[in-house]
Amino acid sequence: MIRAAFEELVADALDEIPEELWARLDNVVFIVEDERLHESHSRDL
Repeated sequence: MIRAAFEELVADALDEIPEELWARLDNVVFIVEDERLHESHSRDL
């Protein structure tokens, strides 16, 4: 998948979170990483 398309899907998913839930979130970070990067690093170990 093209990175820009993936980032758009993530943004769309975050937009679906109801405002009531956003109001209750404090000190929260969403991290989205490319699994392929983790797979290549684990093979190097």
